[in-house]
Amino acid sequence: MDLGAAGLAVLVSSLPVPALVIALVAVIMTAAALARRRQHAAISKSKLSSTQPLVYGTPAYDAAIEYLELAPTNDQLDEERSRPRRSIPGLDPSLRVVRRAHVPNLDDNTDPVPLAAISVVVPAYNEQTRLPAMLDEAFTYLLAERRTPSSFEILVVDDGSKDQTVAVALATAHRWRRQHGARDWRLAVVRLPRNAGKGGAVRVGLRAARAELVLFADADGATRFADVEKLVAAVPGRADGGVSWPSTVDKARAWPPAVVVGSRAHLVSTDAVVKRSWLRNLLMYAFHWVLWLLAGPLRDVGDTQCGFKLLTRDAARVVAPALHVRGWIFDIELLLLARALTFPVVEVAVSWHEVDGSKVSLMTDSVRMLLDLLVIRVSYMVGRWKVPRARPPPRSVDGGEGKRR
Repeated sequence: MDLGAAGLAVLVSSLPVPALVIALVAVIMTAAALARRRQHAAISKSKLSSTQPLVYGTPAYDAAIEYLELAPTNDQLDEERSRPRRSIPGLDPSLRVVRRAHVPNLDDNTDPVPLAAISVVVPAYNEQTRLPAMLDEAFTYLLAERRTPSSFEILVVDDGSKDQTVAVALATAHRWRRQHGARDWRLAVVRLPRNAGKGGAVRVGLRAARAELVLFADADGATRFADVEKLVAAVPGRADGGVSWPSTVDKARAWPPAVVVGSRAHLVSTDAVVKRSWLRNLLMYAFHWVLWLLAGPLRDVGDTQCGFKLLTRDAARVVAPALHVRGWIFDIELLLLARALTFPVVEVAVSWHEVDGSKVSLMTDSVRMLLDLLVIRVSYMVGRWKVPRARPPPRSVDGGEGKRR
């Protein structure tokens, strides 16, 4: 809803935050109203002309999302993958790439894409350089060492890249398929029609995942992938009693709603942080102070921004559709929603190192993160955004748990 000037003044005067923050809230609410009007105008124009840019979140945008895979090696395409061959710049033309007729849905047990044990969602924007090493590390752990689940999927969410991110992802899948076969795993590229921001890309990836556990991991590979074991072991309330990863990850419905957060908080006094620039460390401490001030339910979480988080299926299917923030601060909204829904949020220390090539602009993105944090706080306070209701686990038409690989 849009607030009048008088209503806005009464609202912001009652907020328990310093005067400077109150002023910023007023500015943000005004800017948000103007942005919303512009978005509505853009949507109206897009309905009139197909040449208008696609607007994130509209039916036209969702319809333009592509789910791309390498064709099966036996050339036996099912109905879903019988679309014409796709041409991918930079990819060996001898490799056939097909598009599924629809993007899979985490919440649909009638979906023809079978459930895997775990899905790895990798948001990627212009990551042709860093992505291959990250994917190789993930494949090495999930496939080559043969000590993990019997089935998995990797979803690379291409966020409107201008480089050959899609080609290198599919080429990596081809290389691993040639070496190890393609039984019980899949790699797909979910290609967005235009840039949606990291939060927007993760939201699309979480909703397209088909697994009992969903991990989203940054494309830079800064977090050691093998630490996914720690995150799985930390899921509370497991029906299996908490025994080791290999013997339980494939058990359907052993995973209650929960979010497990990879954390770098233990590295604050180590060289990984101390040797960074003074400006970067200053902004880090300032961000934590503002977060403590505005996001009270997360004051016990030492690191909200690490790009290595695990959600169980029953958590992802409720939280992902409710996400609004498309920028770097989306993690905060995700964790606040989990807390509001009383889902357990567990923090686990992970191994992490700095990787060159970050897309984050220290000053510009720091300001944007602050503004987005204010928007999150105010939007839920005034009821513009709603906390979704927790829902029971999805059931297939025969009362079972849905198709599994």
